[in-house]
Amino acid sequence: MTYGVKRRYEQTKMITVFGVREYRNEVALTASHFNQIGMLIQKEIIPKEEFLDLHADTTILCWKSLKEYIENQQEKRKSKFYMNQFVWLAEQAEIYWKKNRPDDPLPDIFYDK
Repeated sequence: MTYGVKRRYEQTKMITVFGVREYRNEVALTASHFNQIGMLIQKEIIPKEEFLDLHADTTILCWKSLKEYIENQQEKRKSKFYMNQFVWLAEQAEIYWKKNRPDDPLPDIFYDK
């Protein structure tokens, strides 16, 4: 579903697509979960290396799907605090990927035709 909303955004370039009833709950839950995970990693409740070893690809893909939405919300709220832990986690996932999988490109969203 998260990748689907990104696809709709790419087709329309309308940021409002993230708020459409069909997508809004999934968008909010996905962003919130990764934001919470980022906080738990920063508080050292979840080990960063182990999490990223298992989920760096999913983190990167979800970030790529929701990046425009989160940045738009930060601008609307005039605050970088909104989902800042998700932003941090996505940065960490990309750093981890490049360091530990140097021969592999960053994961990218694949759309079925």
